[in-house]
Amino acid sequence: MVHPDRNLQAPAVCHAAGVGRWVPRMALAAVLAGLVAWCGWVAAGSGASSRGAACGALLWAVCCAAAWRSLACWPSGLLHWDGLEWSLDRGKAFADLRGRLEVALDLQRFLLVRLVDATGRAWWLALEPGRSTAEWMALRRAVYSRPGREPAAEGDASPPAHRSKA
Repeated sequence: MVHPDRNLQAPAVCHAAGVGRWVPRMALAAVLAGLVAWCGWVAAGSGASSRGAACGALLWAVCCAAAWRSLACWPSGLLHWDGLEWSLDRGKAFADLRGRLEVALDLQRFLLVRLVDATGRAWWLALEPGRSTAEWMALRRAVYSRPGREPAAEGDASPPAHRSKA
């Protein structure tokens, strides 16, 4: 007999994840907004001294470098949902990341999520629809579904990332 709650679980899915197309565009927009703000600050006379203007330009350049460095460090690979936990397969050179997925931003056609492992470390991922609308909808259902439980002989059978810390 099939447990009634099993029919409500999202199906297993696999989807490409990483920095995506929108995150670099948003970072570029923020960088350009910072440049416009710095130019406005200098033009308004607040950065009248060359030393103040140079410090502002240096701060802007450091922020730009930090933004691009953080984008380069984002993990990418195939995000898997097996009904119990999420995992990110980053290829043979890296160990799989496993944990729970938390939605930070949902714009319907773009999801910004954190994959949080058992130690609490978070990995940012951008999810965008591929060519198949059905696959994107399955992924969205999986993102918002609760993990299922495997039948257990004794104790809590849920993965460590899903156990409550009591």
